Amino acid sequence: MVSIIGSYSVDDIERVRIYSHSGGYYVIGNMAIVGEVNQVYELCLFDSLYADFQQFDAFVLNNIKSFGLNYNNYRFSSIFSLNGGTKENNENMAKHAIIWTNDNNCSDILIIDESGEDDYVDLIHEYSLMFKYTTLLHDDIPKKLFYDFLISIL
Repeated sequence: MVSIIGSYSVDDIERVRIYSHSGGYYVIGNMAIVGEVNQVYELCLFDSLYADFQQFDAFVLNNIKSFGLNYNNYRFSSIFSLNGGTKENNENMAKHAIIWTNDNNCSDILIIDESGEDDYVDLIHEYSLMFKYTTLLHDDIPKKLFYDFLISIL
């Protein structure tokens, strides 16, 4: 039987962007760090930072000097709601990110926005390390934001 996509392997993939919602954090943390899929350049968590903090920290720290707004740069975004159960975890990781970016002289890549304003697309074009509070309900976050995030950095 011939595969529809041919005889491609993970090594044939140039760049991977992984998005998760809610419990999907487990999969993307493992793909980015444990699974050693070296082509993962972007992680985006939609109210999904529940656990596996070491893996997400490692993704940022291992690549922090390569974060940026160009195609071959790394990105990490975490959008959180008030009642989704990830607010405190985002606040904690954001505090660490301040230290990491200061230590690496790249504080200009980081935005921590707790305004609740719907300016996601603008921020995506300005920052590659983002922690953003939203007033959207937990289940509405991927419904309302996934497309905008996906097309905003093509």
